[in-house]
Amino acid sequence: MKRTDEEDWINGIVPGSVLSSKEVIALDFGTVLDTRQKRRQSYLEFDFIVDGSSVSSGTVLFVKPKHFDFQNPKISTAVTETDDLFVVEVQSEAFAKFVKLDLSNADSLWSDNIFDLSASRPKSVTVQKNSLIKALSLVEFREQLMVHSLFDTYALYG
Repeated sequence: MKRTDEEDWINGIVPGSVLSSKEVIALDFGTVLDTRQKRRQSYLEFDFIVDGSSVSSGTVLFVKPKHFDFQNPKISTAVTETDDLFVVEVQSEAFAKFVKLDLSNADSLWSDNIFDLSASRPKSVTVQKNSLIKALSLVEFREQLMVHSLFDTYALYG
């Protein structure tokens, strides 16, 4: 009798399919991205959705990041708070790779502190107040918030 994956899980055995990968779809952009300039100005954003919820997402460049034609993303933030956390809403006017959030004078745990950001997709990131090395007011948190992206690296040294 053949065991099912569910029976394996019940018995504490990790099924082989969990540790394997499988191509779900193959996309060919050759006819759309047919020039170097188009590849330098295009990226793919994806979401893996299960039961209506995103379980994984990301972006893919068609050239190495150093060859991508990054525009100034003009990243903006809005910070609010609840009793136990700070909520940072991040948005940009253009694609931003490797957006990094940090505080200038306080260690903290972020729900996500390095990510890619598309102009059409604001992102909400949280910091648990009890993860801060010292208590901060909303005003102090806003003053210490630092936001950088790969664009800043190229603007600084380019």
